[in-house]
Amino acid sequence: MILCTAGLAACAAKAPQASLAMPPPAEPPPQALPALTVAKRLSTMPPVAVPAVLRPPLDLSGRNETGKASYYARRFAGRRTADGQRFNPHAPMAASKTLPLGTVAKVVNLSNGTSTTVTVADRGPNVESRMLDVSPEVAIRLGMIREGVARVLVEPITIPEPDGKVKLGAGAAHASKAQIAAAIGTSRRVMRQDGIRVADR
Repeated sequence: MILCTAGLAACAAKAPQASLAMPPPAEPPPQALPALTVAKRLSTMPPVAVPAVLRPPLDLSGRNETGKASYYARRFAGRRTADGQRFNPHAPMAASKTLPLGTVAKVVNLSNGTSTTVTVADRGPNVESRMLDVSPEVAIRLGMIREGVARVLVEPITIPEPDGKVKLGAGAAHASKAQIAAAIGTSRRVMRQDGIRVADR
């Protein structure tokens, strides 16, 4: 074995250096990249400014969004949300005009830097100038109770897709493995509640 090893080493030493030169590999298409790598790319892109209209198009891109957020009045407690559940003022939930139901996202109050994680469970708000409604509990965590409205950054961690898959968004780039796993589980649960056949991956 020692002789073989030495022989191989000698052969390697005699090999011309030019034979080791390889052309740079072509960059793989986006769909071939690992999901987390795509999420990191999304996180470097400028946030999307949600248009101030009542019915903007659904956004499945996974990019960060910016706009104004308000919060639900407590009198809506117990009413049905778009995902079929009862509205709970103490739950970490939100209504979005553009993100699919079941999206899990980090919301940052840009005026004070506080943040928390929400699940999109409803549609709204029904005000053109606002992009997000959050539960009173989330409003407390974001420090926006007194003002009522705050400019926010929304960083999607997981986005349910029409084909039953769950896509990682820009927010996954800064989330822990445990947070990503929990977000995927939440998105899949909401999809099943909505009668969507969830893909294995």
